[in-house]
This record gives sequence, C-alpha cells and structure tokens, in this order.
Amino acid sequence: LRHSHVWLDYGWLGHIFVSPAQHQIHHSALPRHRDRNLGFALAIWDWMFGTIHVPKSRELFPMGLGDGSDGAWHSPWQLYWRPLVGAARVLRHGRPFRALVRSERE
Repeated sequence: LRHSHVWLDYGWLGHIFVSPAQHQIHHSALPRHRDRNLGFALAIWDWMFGTIHVPKSRELFPMGLGDGSDGAWHSPWQLYWRPLVGAARVLRHGRPFRALVRSERE
C-alpha cells in the first residue's frame, strides 16, 4: 500500500510506522513537504531527526519532483537507463546530475 493512492493513516502509530498517507507526503511537490517522511518503514527516524509530518486529515497536493523533470522518468527505459547515463556524464564532465538535467532542457 505504500506506493498506492489509498489515503491510509495509522493515527498515533504514524509516529512509529510510515503509513501510505505519510509516504504520499514524501512524494509531494509542495515546498512545505520537502525533505519530510524520509523513512522507509519506521517513522521513528523522521521523528528523531525532525523530518516527520503526520497529517491530521487528508491532504490534497500535487505529486512529483517539483522541478519540471517528472516526465523524464515515465518509461522503464528512462527509469533504469537515465541514471546510468547521468552517472557517466558526471564522471566525464564532473558536474552534478541535476545541472545536467537542467542543461538538457535548455
């Protein structure tokens, strides 16, 4: 259920375990949700490091990377091949991958 669109909240257990609702917030494109709910299964790590966001009710928000590059990852080819190409470019050119993605769009 973690990657489904089902809004399932664990209530007070959301401070210990990552619910599908919390994981959806992790994928939010809104700045207020950035760097939140980074834990895979245990929310206790986010709680300890101050990155937890336990929703009190259902929140509606756009999902994505927020930088306009979402469409660059929609096919299996792009999902698996693009990181390898990006890593090769970083090794060859010494520039961060995000800078390369931006320069490809320009």
